[in-house]
Amino acid sequence: ASGAKWESNWEGWDEYVDVKAECQGRVITVSRRNLEREDGDWVDPNLFAQDYSPAAATGFQVWDGCWAMVQLLDGELGTELRGKRVVELGSGTGLAGLCAAAIGAHVLVSDVETVTDYSLRPNVKRNSSPAEAEPESTSRR
Repeated sequence: ASGAKWESNWEGWDEYVDVKAECQGRVITVSRRNLEREDGDWVDPNLFAQDYSPAAATGFQVWDGCWAMVQLLDGELGTELRGKRVVELGSGTGLAGLCAAAIGAHVLVSDVETVTDYSLRPNVKRNSSPAEAEPESTSRR
């Protein structure tokens, strides 16, 4: 699935809102689920996806622990991670991993397929430079 798939599924909805974080001078913007919606009549479109669960549904939020990590990355930890390899398991929106990449870490972000397709991948694409957004080729054996 691609970012375009994500964009077309929620076009015109107020289901997602943007949040921004600054990490060592670079602004990272991700979309997260809008829990403040007024209508309360929303049904999760991913509810019947094979890999989706209540635990996977948390991948569409930015949690307090993520904000704490962003603060650490904006300080001394960010300096220490520059040039290092980082793996973020259960990345969700990808905010922490994107901040680590912004300060110079080599980051691998991951999550279940549904969260990757509808939250992580679009947020990574949104924060990538045009040269980084599309890989030249990928092959699987």
